[in-house]
Amino acid sequence: MNDDRRRGQVSAFTTNVHSLLGELDEAVASGTCALEIAARRDDSRLRILTTTYLQQTHYFRGDYQRVAELASANLAVLPADWTNEFFGNTAPASVFDRTWLVLSLAELGRLPRRPSTTPTHSGSRRLCITQTP
Repeated sequence: MNDDRRRGQVSAFTTNVHSLLGELDEAVASGTCALEIAARRDDSRLRILTTTYLQQTHYFRGDYQRVAELASANLAVLPADWTNEFFGNTAPASVFDRTWLVLSLAELGRLPRRPSTTPTHSGSRRLCITQTP
């Protein structure tokens, strides 16, 4: 196939398939290939899609810090008018990125873990989210 655009798309989707099959090293390899093509073509859409699939791969590997980095970076470069773009995926990238980010931050212990109730000055109770160390 002598078409970088298509080869990039195939590599991105292959990243997802390998990841779902538990072939995580292969997923990283195909994702890296897709990102190289995206950089060479200056293709933001391919880069965003591929990065979303790599978040999934790194989450399955247990590399939650890397997921948080990838998701944060992807959300930072996502143009506001692309918030609802699917990029060929089953849901918008903004939704997947936020999902992987929250799941990873929870695994890293960087989200509140439990709600607790505390009395207010009037004696009624209110819900408070407590931070964990």
